[in-house]
Parts: sequence; structure tokens; C-alpha cells
Amino acid sequence: MLNVYYQLFEGILSKEFCEHVIATIPWDKSTPAKLDESKVKENQRKGNVYWEELFSPIGCIAQCHINVANSLAEWNYPVNYCERIQMSSYSDGGHYDWHIDSFAPKDGIQRKLSCSIQLNDPEEYKGGELELEIEPGKNLLAKQGSILVFPSFLKHRVQPVTSGTRYAAVTWAYGPAFR
Repeated sequence: MLNVYYQLFEGILSKEFCEHVIATIPWDKSTPAKLDESKVKENQRKGNVYWEELFSPIGCIAQCHINVANSLAEWNYPVNYCERIQMSSYSDGGHYDWHIDSFAPKDGIQRKLSCSIQLNDPEEYKGGELELEIEPGKNLLAKQGSILVFPSFLKHRVQPVTSGTRYAAVTWAYGPAFR
């Protein structure tokens, strides 16, 4: 049972830093978001992704906040490493329906914690709210530069974007399988 469902670091990254990250990603090299290694299913997920290096500035920030959140929330999950940073853009109906980020363990390892970073100002687009099922209807990333960390087994979604473009950075921390 969880006492704390998520850790929110609201608006802690500067507008200038966030805009720099957005401006330096080669969005022209992004690809349609997939649900697994091979399937694009726009009824469940529509958006584009670009995979940024883990030790990029945004990757280092994500890893640091995953570790801090893990301690502050007292989840204290053992985590070994993070996945590369998924830079996401959602526009023109872009969304990601209800899902969880965890999966069956592979070689005794699975996703433990998810991290999402709001890169642009939500005033720049309509829709695109990130919700956790435990608090439906509440946009948890309502400010630019906010970082949300939560256990990967919590169901969440990104509501459809109706105008503009939403930019986010996402990664996941892996560790020994839950028992």
C-alpha cells in the first residue's frame, strides 16, 4: 500500500532551460510513438518521440529527481538504472490513453518509477493534461518546468491535445522485480 502516490516538483526548471531543451532536440528526426517495439496504434497513443541520451542535461535532471522522489516519498525502491530519455511531442489530437509503464519482469528486472517533465508552458496548447487514475481530472503537470515522479504501476494518461503542441521528457527507473 502506498502512503504517497507521487512526488511533484512544481515549476523547478527555468523557462529558459526548458526552451533550450525543446530548441536543441532534432524534432525532424522524431518518429511516431509506438506501444511496443513495432506497433503504432493511434487509437491508444498518438504523438512523436525522439530518444535523447541519458546523460544529456535533461537526462541528468530526471535521474536526480527520480532518486530524490524515491527517498522523499519513502518508496525506497531499489533502482539500478534509467532508460534513455523519451522526448515527446503531442499535437493535433495527440494523446496517450490509460496505461501503466511497468511490465512483466525480464531477467528479474522491471520498471519501478516513471518520471515526466513538462517542457513548455501549458498556456501554449489546449488539452494534453497528464492525469493519474487516482486523481482523475487533475492535471499534475500544469506548470512549465515541473517534474512528476510516480511508481510505474500507477495507471495514467495524457488527454488529447486540441490545439498547439505539448512537449515533455519522460524516463523510467529500473530495478529488481516487485515481489
